[in-house]
Amino acid sequence: MIINTRISKFLKIIFQPIILILIIIALWEGIRVAGFFDSELVPSSKDIFLSFKNMITHIKFWEDLWATIYRSFTGLFIALIIGIPVGLLIGSNRFLKSTGLPLVDFLRSIPVTALYPVFVLTLGIGDRGKIGMIFLGCVLIILLHAASGFDQRSRIRHQVSKLYGASKSHLLFKVSFFEALPNIITGTRVAIGIALIISTLTEMFMGASNGIGQSLMEAYSIYNLSVMYAYITALGLVGYAINRIFAIIETNANQWRIK
Repeated sequence: MIINTRISKFLKIIFQPIILILIIIALWEGIRVAGFFDSELVPSSKDIFLSFKNMITHIKFWEDLWATIYRSFTGLFIALIIGIPVGLLIGSNRFLKSTGLPLVDFLRSIPVTALYPVFVLTLGIGDRGKIGMIFLGCVLIILLHAASGFDQRSRIRHQVSKLYGASKSHLLFKVSFFEALPNIITGTRVAIGIALIISTLTEMFMGASNGIGQSLMEAYSIYNLSVMYAYITALGLVGYAINRIFAIIETNANQWRIK
């Protein structure tokens, strides 16, 4: 019974993406055949596949992919380092919560792309400016999830820890952190999608010597549409794979919290 369950889960993991890809191809070809757009603007799925196949055999693609992932995860990592402790502190203090959360909501209401000129002026158009924008796009999400995770902590566990003489710092980082961890993982899962979007956009419009966004814009500028769509497909596959990994981690974390 256990073996059959594991086999069914494995088959589900394998076949779900395949079915999704087949549905996307069918919809793409349907749009192309229906003539909603100029046929020159919508290359066939076969042409996109051949461009994708050719693209992944070149070292430049992997350099571009690494550059995009590096910028995304560097911004995300800095956001985690700052966002988690600040979020826990805000969640643990009534004054900080009443004054800090409205400020966070205000900042979250400003699209990161609207601050593009500010980052160019202060951090330049290099990796620092790109990573800075990714950091701002991620840190507020992680901060709010950390604060929310603190609110969902077990009061009984905290009281017991206090009775055993736990200090405030011990309660915050040794007890509250682990209770907020499932929420933090959920926030990280949301943030990594934002990081990939911002990384691609900054590579497209801020200027870069490498990255998926830069190569995508290069293909667009010379009207090589099958290659352009191949890069979009690659970015989608990377985002989907990362999202699935975090979904598994999130599920395990939620089961741990229940236990």
